Amino acid sequence: MQNDKGFTFIEVILSLLLFSVTVAVIVPAFVIVQQERQAIRSERDGEQLILHLYHENNDLDELDGTFVHLRSTTFYIKASNNNMMDILCVSWQGGNGREYDRCLSNKKR
Repeated sequence: MQNDKGFTFIEVILSLLLFSVTVAVIVPAFVIVQQERQAIRSERDGEQLILHLYHENNDLDELDGTFVHLRSTTFYIKASNNNMMDILCVSWQGGNGREYDRCLSNKKR
């Protein structure tokens, strides 16, 4: 009778293979989740920024064409107004590589 203490070579190789496949599937999914979290955070920052800029500035025309850097995102501000409406837009590229744009419009103040 043999002294069976430990794993065979094939058991070790199969367990390493299973571990490798599991890691190969989980790591890309984790990266995608982190990119989406960054995009959601940037979206919230953009919405807060547009509200803050609208309520803190009387002359929206001076904001037109400016850039605001907040955390790791650069926001581009577009402002316009006509006789009836003030329009303030913020655009940026999210952490996932997609372009985002949020606008706020209101009757003339």
